[in-house]
Amino acid sequence: MFNTDIVSFFTGRSLGFFFIKSFSIVFSLLFTVYAVVTFKQVQDITKAVLNERNRFIMLYSWIQIMIGIALLLYAIFFI
Repeated sequence: MFNTDIVSFFTGRSLGFFFIKSFSIVFSLLFTVYAVVTFKQVQDITKAVLNERNRFIMLYSWIQIMIGIALLLYAIFFI
């Protein structure tokens, strides 16, 4: 009986799996929204303050958005 509970958990037929999947989707969606908002703020700051590190900061913001999108897609399709 214990083995069937473990198998059903990992195959996605249990209530615990539903909560894990829904939590991962919500968390990754919130992280992606956070990354986009941060990117918009960085855009505004780089227009106001000229610095030699603006490209690095913008690159970091883009990487953060790409990580958020990758996490969201992973949570939807592979978890």
